[in-house]
Amino acid sequence: MIFFTNALLGLALVGEIGQVNLEILRRGIRYGFINAFLVVLGVVSADLVYLTLSLLGIITILNQPSILRALWIIGGLSIGIIAIQGFKSAMIPRDQDSACDKYDDSNPFVTGFSLNFLHPTNLIWWVTILGPIIISDLAAHAWPIVYLNGLGILAGGLIGCTLLASGAGMLRTRFPVWILRHVAIGSSCIMLMFALKFFYTALVM
Repeated sequence: MIFFTNALLGLALVGEIGQVNLEILRRGIRYGFINAFLVVLGVVSADLVYLTLSLLGIITILNQPSILRALWIIGGLSIGIIAIQGFKSAMIPRDQDSACDKYDDSNPFVTGFSLNFLHPTNLIWWVTILGPIIISDLAAHAWPIVYLNGLGILAGGLIGCTLLASGAGMLRTRFPVWILRHVAIGSSCIMLMFALKFFYTALVM
């Protein structure tokens, strides 16, 4: 029962508009479902690391101002690079895959992992909300059961992100190229705004 409750929580979190969802959409629209799904796997893998760190009690150590500031800066750089790659790849006709690849040759799995793992807000979520929810089960259940229940959050996120990747992949085949190009450019613009927000947060914290 706890597993399914956590799965609903993970599914709900997918509804938050952020750089992860935008990258899944951009990849799906530009390259299709498989490429976007690899981003999803990277995202879920990052959460798996956070889940493990939560149960080991290590994640609270990361909740330090200096570490968070470093994550804001690194995360901003990562998102900014991806946004610039998105701008460049959107300018290349979709049938020129080889030309596009030189502008967007980042590994989709690594991109998804870094976007999620280096996102300070995601760390804060695990420290303040998701981690305590999982750890609270240790009083009533054995460690393997608690870990399994925690995987429910990841399962919900995997389902939600996979649906998003699937929808983006279908858009690729059903809409004119010029519309998809403008969607990709818009997505990159929003991601660039996220990067600037990250830098600003690191500056004022």
